[in-house]
Amino acid sequence: MSEPKPCPVCGGTEFSVGFEETERGVAAFLICDACDEVDGTRGPLGQPCGTDVDAENEAILAWNRFVDKHNG
Repeated sequence: MSEPKPCPVCGGTEFSVGFEETERGVAAFLICDACDEVDGTRGPLGQPCGTDVDAENEAILAWNRFVDKHNG
């Protein structure tokens, strides 16, 4: 499993995971614990998966792409 890159807004490294049920399975997204309440920093949904663990891994990959675009 990959590690999430630091938040591009505040540099935080602590994250929560949110889950959404979709027609294709469960999808997840990362939420920066440090700046969520102020800035609402939430990553994009990862690819839908069959399990929460796989969905969380996809959310980390989606978060890291989001950080790369934001910092790029």
